[in-house]
Amino acid sequence: MIIRKAKTEDAKHVAEINVIGWQTAYKDLVPADFLAKWQVTEKRVENFKKAIENVANVFLIAEEEGQVIGYLHGGKNKKGEGLVPIDYEVYGLYVDPAFQRKGVGRMLLAEFKKQIQNQEFFLYAMKGNEKAMTFYTKVGGKRAPEYDIDHTWGDVTRRIEAFIFS
Repeated sequence: MIIRKAKTEDAKHVAEINVIGWQTAYKDLVPADFLAKWQVTEKRVENFKKAIENVANVFLIAEEEGQVIGYLHGGKNKKGEGLVPIDYEVYGLYVDPAFQRKGVGRMLLAEFKKQIQNQEFFLYAMKGNEKAMTFYTKVGGKRAPEYDIDHTWGDVTRRIEAFIFS
């Protein structure tokens, strides 16, 4: 397995992993009709292309035998100064369910940490996503409930819980 910087041609694979990640990780946390609409669309692929092209972002790919199996998208804190007083944030970390529990997420987080010169960073997990919360704790994340917020995707609002990595 290799971890590398994303290329625009990875955008469709990233969108596929994002969709399968949402549909599996959040199936019991958000309404089924909302998840049914979370699909690989041209707009989603284009949005990922733009994110990959944005040089301010760190966009990493995990690849196994030429197949994209996971990604991490991060960069400067997008939540706004004052909410979380840390410079870097992981915006999204998703691994194809067929490749979970094989060190992919751990490797993506380690490479992100290198890319930001070992600076502290944070990320959010949807409340109730116990699998993710257990993973983040195992790889060194510390819960920071003082930074938990409600986040809205379309017409769905859920609590997201903060983890800080030093």
